Amino acid sequence: MEIRAPIKYKYVFEKLPPKFFQVKEAGDEVIFICRFPLSISRHVAKLSPREFASFLGKLKVSGGSVIRSRDSVTFNPYMRKTLTVKVTEGMLALLREAAEKRGQNLRTYCRNTLLNAAIRDLEGGENDG
Repeated sequence: MEIRAPIKYKYVFEKLPPKFFQVKEAGDEVIFICRFPLSISRHVAKLSPREFASFLGKLKVSGGSVIRSRDSVTFNPYMRKTLTVKVTEGMLALLREAAEKRGQNLRTYCRNTLLNAAIRDLEGGENDG
């Protein structure tokens, strides 16, 4: 997902982890590459209600959807890629049970679990083998 905003809003995006989000400059715009769903609060961005409304009005977004509220904005990149994984019946039963325990559907549980493991591994976490 690509988000373009006036360069004066660069600070809103530049403190996010560079492994997962990219910030570039192009002339008088900042280009923010958002690979994961992300919410930004106007309080965290240190914008007044009027400045936040102006910020929201100047965003140009492609490759995803935006949910705007009075005090936050959520960016949701489109999920257009499919990952197919073969498992045994026993593995599937275990995954379903874990998803149910978390109150999630199987697809969401698997996606979140894989992403959390990848992030942990990329940040230098424990190697579970």
